[in-house]
Amino acid sequence: MSILFVITRPDTSEVFVNLTKACARKCLPYMCFFTGSGASQLSDDSVVKATKLSMRSVVCEHSWQKFFGDASSVIEEGSQTTHSELIGQADKVVSL
Repeated sequence: MSILFVITRPDTSEVFVNLTKACARKCLPYMCFFTGSGASQLSDDSVVKATKLSMRSVVCEHSWQKFFGDASSVIEEGSQTTHSELIGQADKVVSL
């Protein structure tokens, strides 16, 4: 079973990090998609660390630019099409 975390809110980083730690303990693969205000969480080192343990982590390119401008993204940039692709690959989706 694989899980896709869709991060849309700026205030869920603690929940996200703890859920990814639980996935790691249970050897459950997970993916992440950051969009909207959720992209701002990528300024948090603990969130970035959690993405490094995922199968795949993507941030909406427009959301990245809104919060970080021309800075290089810390994870893969993608589009809402990428989001749809990840949903198709995941067994479960958790929206944060």
